[in-house]
Amino acid sequence: MNNFQTTILKIKAILSQKKQCKVHDKDVAKALGITPSTFASMKKRNRMPYRYILDFCVQHHINANTLLFQRPVNNFLERPATIRYYKDLRAGAGGGAEVFDENFQELGVQEFIALFITRLSEKQ
Repeated sequence: MNNFQTTILKIKAILSQKKQCKVHDKDVAKALGITPSTFASMKKRNRMPYRYILDFCVQHHINANTLLFQRPVNNFLERPATIRYYKDLRAGAGGGAEVFDENFQELGVQEFIALFITRLSEKQ
C-alpha cells in the first residue's frame, strides 16, 4: 500500500492532467473536500484520509487501487461499475426445468448496497 506522500502525488498528477497547471496542497485539499488546515494536519501526522480519497475516486471515476496501491495513474474507469439485480430469481437444480428469467435491472454499486441494506432491515 502506498504511503501518504505517494498517494497525494498521484492525486496531484490526476488533477494536473485535468487542469493543465501546477497543483498545490490546497488544490488537493479542495478536491478531497477538506480544509487546507485539516489537510496540513493529516500530512504532518501522515494520516491517510481514506474516506475522502474514496469519495474523490467515485466523483472522478478513478479506480481506488490506482491511488492506494502501486498501480499506474492512467487506470481510469470507463464508466462506474454496475451489478445485474434479478428481483424475482427462480432457478432449478437440474432436471430440465425451463425456468429462465432474463428480467434484471442494472444498478450502480452504491444503489445495490443501499437496496441490500434496505432488504436486510425489512427481514428483521
